[in-house]
Amino acid sequence: MNEIVTDIFTWAWFSEPHGYNFNGHLVRHPAGNLCIDPVPPESADLAEIVRMGITKILLTNRVVKL
Repeated sequence: MNEIVTDIFTWAWFSEPHGYNFNGHLVRHPAGNLCIDPVPPESADLAEIVRMGITKILLTNRVVKL
């Protein structure tokens, strides 16, 4: 996981079908941490996410099955 600016973290997940990375974000905040569009993390990233804790998850996209 990388801290891109103070208290905002990101991690990547490579999608074979698409051929590029998707990124999840975690915003650390005193009122509770927010996870935005989480993607499957590596085990080290998952451990760090668990250590920080998440209060809410925000999904900005949805999957549509046709």
